[in-house]
Amino acid sequence: MSPSGRLIACDISEEWTAIARRYWREADVEERIDLRLAPALQTLTALAAQGWAGQTDLIFIDAGEEPYPADQDAPTLGVRAFNALVHADARVDMVLLPMSDGITLGRRR
Repeated sequence: MSPSGRLIACDISEEWTAIARRYWREADVEERIDLRLAPALQTLTALAAQGWAGQTDLIFIDAGEEPYPADQDAPTLGVRAFNALVHADARVDMVLLPMSDGITLGRRR
């Protein structure tokens, strides 16, 4: 990220983001991170309504998910549907990283 870049981080956990904030301060990047504590869909809808569509290079979403390699429950199917939508969007380059419970990276082309 460039020195003038900003990161939008979407999360719903005050507990976990308090830990993250400590590390953001230590890394001297806290001023460059815009944390939105709300469900990601709510945050993304609000960002689009505020004119952010096409203006954002990176948004970090820490979506809630349970272990899901073979599950067919609603959260698992939601994560799979999200990844399928991102993958099908020609405007986005996408990578799935097999770290922890999985990380989806999407970059606007």
